[in-house]
Amino acid sequence: MDAPATVPEPGSLALAGLALAGWDRAAQRLIAVRRALDGSWLNAAVVFLRVIVAETITHP
Repeated sequence: MDAPATVPEPGSLALAGLALAGWDRAAQRLIAVRRALDGSWLNAAVVFLRVIVAETITHP
């Protein structure tokens, strides 16, 4: 009988790296929005729109 197939370690490490990169990106967006909220509501709206436009352009 053949041994059961296992998940290759490099693939697992790549998935973990992608997850950490996504988590870091989300944290950076949250920090930007929180900084904008410390100012006026207009600054918060501008930052929010910039984030939405940037996400739309980079991830259509």
